[in-house]
Amino acid sequence: DTIKFSTGGVERMQITNSGVSGTGIGAGKVLQVISTKTTTASSTSNAAAGEYYPLTSDAITVASGSTLYVFANYAHWAQEVNSNIIYGRQGLEYEIGSSGSWSTLRNAGAYESYTVATVNPGGGAPSVYPNQIADIASLNGILTHGQSAGTTIKVRIRHNHQYPNPVDLLVFQRTGIETNIIIYEVAA
Repeated sequence: DTIKFSTGGVERMQITNSGVSGTGIGAGKVLQVISTKTTTASSTSNAAAGEYYPLTSDAITVASGSTLYVFANYAHWAQEVNSNIIYGRQGLEYEIGSSGSWSTLRNAGAYESYTVATVNPGGGAPSVYPNQIADIASLNGILTHGQSAGTTIKVRIRHNHQYPNPVDLLVFQRTGIETNIIIYEVAA
């Protein structure tokens, strides 16, 4: 049993009991998937404005001419007594071949102001109720890397905290919420 597909009078592909064959069949095929995750909380008191990297992926060893599709999710939580405005930016970066040089995969874009909730953490006067934000950010990007087969690439999440400077407390993966990076390598 064979199903044949033709365009312009030329057979391009066929499906048989033993699989699919034909012109261009490898294109778009998922070559490999790697997943890196953590649920370990990382906390910084009096966190200064600047760059924080809650997770770096394991290295993926790529095929020549492939494309990487990257999906990342991370949980961040901040607390501040003296300000009800907390903001920053998020993005993705990549490193080729353990070079120590990181490039932008997904631009962090404009500053995001996070929704802040004032809470009573078990008592105290209203003036000392901390303002808190919690967010699970989803990031994605596509990297057509142009590297030779056998090159390794890593991806990391970039959290850029801006205001207030410092913030009383900045926590990633608070209460065990998972942060992850999933990379799909797809044939050209």
